[in-house]
Amino acid sequence: MINISTYLKIKNNFINIEDFYGKIDDEFYIDGSIELSIDNVELIDKSMWDYIDQLWCYLIDGLNSLSKNESFKTNFPDQPIEVKFEIIKNNALITVGDKKIFVDRDFFITSMAAHAKKFLSKLITLDGVNPDPYIPYLDDLETLINKHSN
Repeated sequence: MINISTYLKIKNNFINIEDFYGKIDDEFYIDGSIELSIDNVELIDKSMWDYIDQLWCYLIDGLNSLSKNESFKTNFPDQPIEVKFEIIKNNALITVGDKKIFVDRDFFITSMAAHAKKFLSKLITLDGVNPDPYIPYLDDLETLINKHSN
C-alpha cells in the first residue's frame, strides 16, 4: 500500500494542496512537503519540507527513469536528502535518506504518477502560478499512467 499526500507550507502551517485556494506569493519558491509511506514505512514526512514543485518534478524525472528500467538518483532541491530509485527485476528499491523499501515497480510508478498529476493539476490553477513549466510534466505523467496501469 502506498499513501501519498502533498502539502503547501503557508507561513508555519502545512495545508493539503487539495484544500488550498489562496494565492502563491512566490512561484519560484513554493514551500511544501510530501508525506510518502509504502507498506507502513514512512519515507518522507513533513519535517523534510522543501520547494515542493521542484521536488515533484525531480520525482517525476525519477519515475521516467524507472519506466525505462534505469536507476535514478537526486537530492531534495534545497536539502541534502538523497532519493534513489533502483530496478531489481520487476521491483524498485526506493531509498530516501537511510530508509529503504522494495515495491512493485509498476504499482509504484502508477501510484506516484497519479498523485503527482493531481498535485500539478491543482497547482497550475492557483493564483500566482505560471502553468507553462508544468505542462510537459503533466504530459509525462499521463504517459506513465497509461504505460504502467494494469
